[in-house]
Order: sequence, then structure tokens, then C-alpha cells
Amino acid sequence: MGYAPLSETERLVLAAEKFLNAPSFKESFPEAGEDIKVMGYRLGKNLTLTVAMAFVDRFIQDAKMYFDRKYSIQKELQEFITKSSGALDSVTVAINTLDDPERGAAGMYLTVLGTSAEAGDGGQVGRGNRVNGVIAFNRPSTTEVAAGKNPISHVGKIYNLQSHEIASHIHREVRGIRKSLFGFAVRSGNPLTGF
Repeated sequence: MGYAPLSETERLVLAAEKFLNAPSFKESFPEAGEDIKVMGYRLGKNLTLTVAMAFVDRFIQDAKMYFDRKYSIQKELQEFITKSSGALDSVTVAINTLDDPERGAAGMYLTVLGTSAEAGDGGQVGRGNRVNGVIAFNRPSTTEVAAGKNPISHVGKIYNLQSHEIASHIHREVRGIRKSLFGFAVRSGNPLTGF
């Protein structure tokens, strides 16, 4: 199952993760680990992004540095998302919301590798893992998971990827379509079958 186009919220969630994992960002903030999860919640024209980002401990000297760097990262991301947003009235960014300065190192999201794998989180198949990078609860989805499938004897992985490509192509090429799902398209509120 694939769909197109991405909503503004989906687009900004993906943009936030790509921004935080970009090589230029890592040069400025080497303590920012690669294990980054972004949750977007939009109510009307107000978007809230909650980011869970593992920090690499060897770059953090003490709690003050951790919270200073976290604030700097939050400020950078806030500016980036605000510039990238289209018709939103406000954007709120929060990073590592469970942090607690009162608890010292135990109140910070510090890791050795910059991922949650060292805490036993192996990112097992089935929690989401959509091929377009977004777990959207209001979009159609399949229970077919791309990760872990053998693409030679099981074509599900290819179909998962291709469905988003087909939906994007339909959305771009067929005039009058507001959104497209591989399976059907919507034009002026009427479903059109045969795509």
C-alpha cells in the first residue's frame, strides 16, 4: 500500500530527521547520535514535534554541557522547521522530553554509540518500519513489512517500495487528483478505480 503526496506534517517530520542526521549537522553537533525518532502532532495550523535523540557520551563533559547542547540543537531545529513550514501558524519543538536535570547522568539520554541498540532495542520488524520513513496512523497501510523479507523469493519488499512510487507518479501526472493511493485515487471527492 502506498500513498501520495505526503501531508505537511509527514513532510516536516521527515525533514526534521534528515536535518538532524545530515553530515553538516553532525559536524556542528558530533554529540547528536544517529538514532533519532521524530513524532509530529498537528492541531489546525499548530505543529508540535517531539524528538528522541540519543547523545554520544564521549562528547559530553557534564550535565550543564548536555543541556546547553540540547538547547542549541533544539533552537537550530526550531529555526529549520519554521523556515521549512508552509502555512503553519506555529511550530513547537521538544527534544528528549524525559530528561531531568535533577537526576544528573541518569536524567539524560546518553549512549555510547548514539543509538538505542545498546539498551536492548533492536528495532525489530513489526513496530512500524514503513518504507517511506513515516508511521502515519491516519493513512492506509499494509501489515506486510519490508524489513527482513527476501526480495528474491518474496516480492513483498519490492511491492512496498513500488506502491509509493506509483502513487507519487499518479499524483504528479493525472490532472485533478488531490491524493493518490496505490489502489484508488481521489479526484474532487469521488473515488476512481483502476489505478
